[in-house]
Amino acid sequence: MSGPLVLIADDNDDILDSHADLLTAAGYRVAKARNGQEALELALEQRPDVILMDLDMPVLDGWEATRRIRADLRTHRVPIIAFTSYGLRRYIDRSFEAGCTAFLDKPVHARMLLAEVDRALARRAPPLGAVVDVVQDVGSGPALQRPTPPRTPPPHRR
Repeated sequence: MSGPLVLIADDNDDILDSHADLLTAAGYRVAKARNGQEALELALEQRPDVILMDLDMPVLDGWEATRRIRADLRTHRVPIIAFTSYGLRRYIDRSFEAGCTAFLDKPVHARMLLAEVDRALARRAPPLGAVVDVVQDVGSGPALQRPTPPRTPPPHRR
């Protein structure tokens, strides 16, 4: 199968398996993580096209896993959809502050889940490749700074 790779991170095996089956049937490849640490490791290793991230998980919660995925240049542009039963405004705000690009409240209808994954894929940023992209996103460290043009006066013309 050659469809986009979706990483699902959820500590509930029933949710993990049912959503993996749904996405697989829709033509996606799926990787599964049962906690935030596994999600982080799989994201860095497999570079998914989109991540469905539960927020309340053991070992490393989804908020921190999202922050760490965003902090790594290899994965900082991957769309991350917060996927949780915590639909309160403060949890929604906290998920966006951590770096999530969308929020889905569990339980979610299959069509809504597939539509949000499709939306995330459609609006994802182009892959990295140009140093300019890295400089604009990170802008730190001497190796990533734009070179300063030399300060020589323009030639005198008559």
